[in-house]
Amino acid sequence: MTEEKIQSTEDALAIKEIAKLAKESKMSIEFDFVAHGIKEEDIFAAMATNVYQQLDSLPEKQRAAVAMASMTKMLVENFCLGTVLNGLTNEQQS
Repeated sequence: MTEEKIQSTEDALAIKEIAKLAKESKMSIEFDFVAHGIKEEDIFAAMATNVYQQLDSLPEKQRAAVAMASMTKMLVENFCLGTVLNGLTNEQQS
């Protein structure tokens, strides 16, 4: 087996494990993937692939800091989106 194929197999296994771990934690919102025509496994795999590729392109010393900064940004975006959605829901109920 060539080194490229070994690396590709290792990458695929890492991506699969990232997606699996991500799916294990409960999502903070209810989302009906089927109603939106999305396969849950596919979206987790696609996002895991993006994360893996972005971090893999960085020097190892920078990966943890970039991962934590990205997580923080996403948490803030999620908080902001949740706040906006809650505001819209409250307006509709009034």
